[in-house]
Amino acid sequence: AYSMLSGLLSDSQGRLDAFNTQLRTGLAHDAVRADVLQILRAARSGDAAAYEAAQMELNEHLDVLDKAAGNRIPAALPEKIRKAAAAVRAGEEAYAKSARSIAALAMTGSGGAEAQFNAFNEQFNTLRSSWKILSDLVAGDMDSSRKAADAASLRARDIVAASLVAALIVVFLFASYIYRGILNPLNQLLKAIGKVDAGAY
Repeated sequence: AYSMLSGLLSDSQGRLDAFNTQLRTGLAHDAVRADVLQILRAARSGDAAAYEAAQMELNEHLDVLDKAAGNRIPAALPEKIRKAAAAVRAGEEAYAKSARSIAALAMTGSGGAEAQFNAFNEQFNTLRSSWKILSDLVAGDMDSSRKAADAASLRARDIVAASLVAALIVVFLFASYIYRGILNPLNQLLKAIGKVDAGAY
């Protein structure tokens, strides 16, 4: 029972870690888009300080995406989730590349960054759709995993209860055997004392 619960706990921890990574990358998607918009705004106004600050923010958020892409997808996850996660990661790579390109072109004043923004925005929308599919799959898997853990916990509780009852029965039988083993000789001794007392030698 303990090893079964331990395995479920380890599996649940892997799923929670994957879910946590998914949440952080989802937030990073939005932050990257906001950073790109800020870069474009700063470039249009010619504010180099705001551009540099937005560029630093963009790099931090892209690092979050890069680190998430470096994390392995747990093999314990169902195939459909691993495929959806791979699709999201591919979308993230294209999205990050486009964000870097826009940031690099923004201060050149050539208008290339503005021209790329529509494609970048489409990548964002596609990425969000893929991310929603992954999120729904992970939520469903977490629910299934929780139900399996609950069922395993109930089975473990039943096994422990049955083991306890069996142990009590064994203790009772053993105690009865010992009790009889002590009482039978005592009863024979009392009968013999009674015969001796009655005058039968």
